[in-house]
Amino acid sequence: MHYIYNASFFKADLKEFAKLYLEALPADVTCLLSRGSSGCSICSAMIALSDNRELHHIYIKKDGENSHSLFSGSLNDGEVIAIVDDFTDTGGTVNSLRAWLRDRGVEAKYIILHHGSPFPGSELVILVEGRY
Repeated sequence: MHYIYNASFFKADLKEFAKLYLEALPADVTCLLSRGSSGCSICSAMIALSDNRELHHIYIKKDGENSHSLFSGSLNDGEVIAIVDDFTDTGGTVNSLRAWLRDRGVEAKYIILHHGSPFPGSELVILVEGRY
């Protein structure tokens, strides 16, 4: 399937992106962690499409985003966390989310993202704890 990132991402194709991520998401994940509006959009759509699967989402704001708080959601004991990012080139978003978790004494078990330039030709990647 071919996607044009900014032209389609925030329209009907968001459902298709979310399905792709949800299908790849390991079964033990209980918490999605994202940063930025595109990561938040994917996670929200994943939860809406998750049927009977219990997932919740923690959203960390990017620098310059201004609203009521730095993040929404809460970490619960025993959470299996997946960092969700729409795509990565530098790893900045993933690294900032990992640092946020480390500050709380927690690690993400998985990282799920597209690697490389946004979508055409990129690949969905799942990184597992201890291998990233």
